[in-house]
Amino acid sequence: MIFIPDVNPKLWFFLPFLSTFDGILNEGVKNRHCKRLITSQPNSGLTNQVKDAANLLEFHADNIYINPKEVKIPVLDYFGNWIVVSENLLSLPEEIATALISQEMALTTRSTVLILFMAAIRWAGLGYLLVTSFGNNEICEVFGFDNSPYPYVPMYLAYAYIWPVFSQSLNRVQCLVHSWKVLQADTVVHKAITTLGTNALKMVAGKAEMFPIFDTWYSQLMRGYPTVARRLKNLNAHD
Repeated sequence: MIFIPDVNPKLWFFLPFLSTFDGILNEGVKNRHCKRLITSQPNSGLTNQVKDAANLLEFHADNIYINPKEVKIPVLDYFGNWIVVSENLLSLPEEIATALISQEMALTTRSTVLILFMAAIRWAGLGYLLVTSFGNNEICEVFGFDNSPYPYVPMYLAYAYIWPVFSQSLNRVQCLVHSWKVLQADTVVHKAITTLGTNALKMVAGKAEMFPIFDTWYSQLMRGYPTVARRLKNLNAHD
């Protein structure tokens, strides 16, 4: 059995870090087929537009990759300081694809600190909860039963029923901050790309939501994106 009574509770503090290493490994496996955009399509008009936008946004164009194994809808994903672009996205009109990639470049540079900060809070919070709940019989009393002879029982209860409440609260805060950063990224991209690119960005913002329920407070609080009307208003204010 992995849980034994005489385990030093401080050891549980390092448990959250295991999920971090697992996430890094999964990202590496997921993106192992990626190729650099500027080397796979060096002479395309899209590559030249993206390179120009990257220079204006102070983003390294070498860090934009294509995932040829991606068969889903056009998607962008970023990990650390590099962006993964689906090949399906490259089939879109060049101006729209450039607007999407440019918006993601601007958003990436503004979200890195937030991601690291929230991850640090989660590590510290979960580690502290595991350590303090180990052998804490007050947690057992909260759930309506007597003290447990096994110190890992209250720790499990705290992890299974108390931690999700705090975790979801952190998610909502992160979504609201991310929503604000999307507007910031739109503003930066608006200044960095051409008029056609700006119109494409507005088109992307106007068609970003496929389902009406997502274009409400739900979008900002649960998904981290402002409403379409808010994004268009922000873009029009900088025309």
